[in-house]
Amino acid sequence: MASTNPDDRTAGKPAGTRRPPTIRDIARLADVSKSAVARALNGDGYVSPELRDRVLEAARALGYKPNVMGRNLRLQRTHAIGLIIADITNPFYSFVADGVLEVARESGYRVVVLASDEDPALERQCLDLLMESRADGIVAVPTGANTRAWQQVADVGAKVVLIDRDVPGLDDVDIVRVDNVDGARTAVRHLVELGHTRIATLVGPTQISTARERLEGYRLALHDAGIAYDPRLVVSNSYKREHGTEAALELLRQPDPPTAILATNNLLGEATLLAADQLGLAIPQDISVVMFDDVPWAELTRPKLTTVSQPTRQIGRLACRQLVEQIEAARTGVPAAGPADHDTALPTELLVRDSTAPPSPR
Repeated sequence: MASTNPDDRTAGKPAGTRRPPTIRDIARLADVSKSAVARALNGDGYVSPELRDRVLEAARALGYKPNVMGRNLRLQRTHAIGLIIADITNPFYSFVADGVLEVARESGYRVVVLASDEDPALERQCLDLLMESRADGIVAVPTGANTRAWQQVADVGAKVVLIDRDVPGLDDVDIVRVDNVDGARTAVRHLVELGHTRIATLVGPTQISTARERLEGYRLALHDAGIAYDPRLVVSNSYKREHGTEAALELLRQPDPPTAILATNNLLGEATLLAADQLGLAIPQDISVVMFDDVPWAELTRPKLTTVSQPTRQIGRLACRQLVEQIEAARTGVPAAGPADHDTALPTELLVRDSTAPPSPR
């Protein structure tokens, strides 16, 4: 049972240094969830009269004062939206963010940019910060975890649009991504048409929907070609470059190594190039490489890389536009004209360059 002493949260702190009470403090004192506190204070959604009284009593006991940036998400907007990206060092997200920022500026919104670093705990901190600052909505590349935290965000009336990945169990939230299955399938089909049969892939953590979808596309392309799936040619790891290099080395050091690799994002593509260089392998003579993400450096390498191009800025622009439409719909009462199934999958494009070629005789 939570403490009923409102001074417990600041006990031992000198006078004048106590922080203002938050929704979390009220929830702890009233022994209810933060989403229930938000509904009771903001009038968003139903709460029983008994629960509302308990929340208001706790708020008074703590000396809680509504955030000056806006007590009600619908009636007193902050004109600020949150953007949570997974990895600030990944150029894919830089271009996505650029698209979000463009539409936000055009629509009169400020953007608070945060990064989860693929860490569910950091993602929860980002969500708490945006909710306490009363952001009008959130565009996010989720970690694939934290279903409950995301549901609480939706429960208090905040508008959410996801980018690139879904959140398991969060079904009524719009998502903008690419057709990952088709993109991977097309890339592997290209390698098959060149004559490759030992095709490996580096994928991200399988709790992330993008990784699962690209792995599915890889397997479908093998099935289409009548090539047996070999789990030894698939390595799932984090999207960190150093981990990807270790995984690529593991694949390339096998007794019967692959003749081609599909790297399912640009960081894993970098890792594959580093591993090949460490082993003295020439691309594409010794190993063909296809990489998801047509980042600028893909054309600067020698050889130039064959890539699966994603419309990154379009993804960001579309996601932000859908979010702004939802926010305005809540304000005006006019339904937003978003996708009926909440899921927008944009096409990818295979850009064939110099890093893929028929396998060399062994």
